[in-house]
Amino acid sequence: MAHYRPHGPHRPPTGDDDAAPVAAPVEPAAASVASTADLATPRPKRRKRVPWQPGVQENGTFRDRVGRVFNEVDDEVIPVEARQMLEAGATLVWDRCGCGGGCGLMWVPPARLGELVTTYPVLHRTRLGSGTMSAWQAKDGTSLLLVQSSVTWGRVIR
Repeated sequence: MAHYRPHGPHRPPTGDDDAAPVAAPVEPAAASVASTADLATPRPKRRKRVPWQPGVQENGTFRDRVGRVFNEVDDEVIPVEARQMLEAGATLVWDRCGCGGGCGLMWVPPARLGELVTTYPVLHRTRLGSGTMSAWQAKDGTSLLLVQSSVTWGRVIR
């Protein structure tokens, strides 16, 4: 009597020990993952839409809270010019850390600008850098004064 083999092609034991083992039926090979991917039509990649934030943009422009685009007019504004800009009706924006608005901007309300027109801004030098002021202008003629880093101005910007 033949022994039942637990491994390999299984067949029930028969009385014929010299019988050839029964081969397992051959199944067609399944398509590989790579070949299936080759047959698929590639889907166009979608660009993720990143909502803009107020502040300095990648292209070098500045956007305010309503989306108006400003171009830089002067990258070094002196305190006298900054005060003149406020008297002319410029919007004042303070960037405390100087990152360009990534961690937030302080938009000085028009009611507080009257306090600043009576004084001049003071630019400080620290071990991390010095304060800067820059002038920006939109196509519609609106001007913006961007105050960055270590600047004090009256009681509003400290």
